[in-house]
Amino acid sequence: LVFSLTLHNIPEGLAIGIAFGAVSANGDGAAIAAGAATLALGIGLQNIPEGMAVSMPLRGEGMSRTKSFFLGWMSAVVEPIAAV
Repeated sequence: LVFSLTLHNIPEGLAIGIAFGAVSANGDGAAIAAGAATLALGIGLQNIPEGMAVSMPLRGEGMSRTKSFFLGWMSAVVEPIAAV
C-alpha cells in the first residue's frame, strides 16, 4: 500500500511541474499561473486522505502513531521531487 501510493504520487508531481513549467515558458501567463497554483493546491489537499489511507492501516496493524504518520507523510515526498 505504501509503495503503490508513493508510485501514484509521481505522476501527480509531474503534472504540477509541467503546469509551473508552462508558466515559466510563457511570458504572460497570469491565467496559467493561477491554474498551476490551483492544481498544486487541489493535489495537495487530495494528498491528505491519501496519507490517511497509508497511515491508518499501518496503525491498525500495531505500528506506532509516529511511525505510521511518518510513512504516510513520506509516501508524498516524491511529489515535489517529481515536480522539480
